Amino acid sequence: MKTLVKLIALLGMAPLFSCTKTIYTHQQAMSKYITKDDVVKNFGIPTERLKNDSTDQWLYRFEKNAQPAGQREQSKYTATINNRTADVQIFTFPKRFLLFSFDKEGKVIQWSGEGVDLGKKKFYAGRTIGLVAGIAAATAVTIFVTSWHGINFQGTLTGLNP
Repeated sequence: MKTLVKLIALLGMAPLFSCTKTIYTHQQAMSKYITKDDVVKNFGIPTERLKNDSTDQWLYRFEKNAQPAGQREQSKYTATINNRTADVQIFTFPKRFLLFSFDKEGKVIQWSGEGVDLGKKKFYAGRTIGLVAGIAAATAVTIFVTSWHGINFQGTLTGLNP
C-alpha cells in the first residue's frame, strides 16, 4: 500500500516538471540590449543613475505585477515607472532590480540583476490536462486491476483456496 501511495504522489508531481517550453532564457533576453536607446525603449528612464569618468550606470527597480485571475503575464515583474532619474553616489538596491553599465559611447558593457527573470516560457495547458488525466486513469486502472484479481500490495494472491 505504501508503494502505491508513493507511486501516486510521484506521478502527481509530474505536471510540475513538464508542459512548458523555454522560448528564450533571461541571458538571451538581456543580450538584445546593446545601447542606451535599446534599454530606454524597453524599460523607460532609470530609477537611479551613477556617473563616473569612464561609465554611466543605470538602476531599474521592478515591482510585482498585479495579475487578474485566470491570466498569465509575460513577466511577473515590471520596471517602476519614473518621472525623473535620481543622480546618486551609491545605489540603494531593492529586492528586484536590473543594473546596466554603459561606456562613454552609450554601449552596454555589463548588466546584472536580482529577482527579475526576463526569460519567456510557453505553457501548454492541453498537454498538462492530458498528462493529469492520463495519470488519473492509470491510477484508477491499477487500483481496479489489483482489487479485481485479488492481489494484495505485497504481490501475493489473496482470497483463493489452496
